[in-house]
Amino acid sequence: MPSYNAKSEVVGRFFGRGTDGKEFRGDLYVWVRLLLPGVVKRIYNLQSKQLCKVFARIFGCHEEDLLEDLEAGDVAETVATFFDKSSKVEESAKSSLTIHQVKNEKTPPKPYYHRLKKISIF
Repeated sequence: MPSYNAKSEVVGRFFGRGTDGKEFRGDLYVWVRLLLPGVVKRIYNLQSKQLCKVFARIFGCHEEDLLEDLEAGDVAETVATFFDKSSKVEESAKSSLTIHQVKNEKTPPKPYYHRLKKISIF
């Protein structure tokens, strides 16, 4: 879609009539957070090197290896690379965490919360 107005029209139609053409049945708050990420000013204070340290513990590999890989790209690519190589963490066939659970600060991802809390450096 080339123009701003055309995109705005599509988004407006989606929120006005939904996917079935009758009504929008989603969570508008979640959509706004996804479409306008700068609106919510949550600060995580995690630097790339800190993330490498945490994920090295999770994946059972050397932190130096992640940091070396990080020099060639960004932290998301580094984590993805070492996730694929890791034998300690199994890939889930289907996500078990929803956007609604993520937005609800009182509902941490239960299966991993205690593990992440143990290795947290904060």
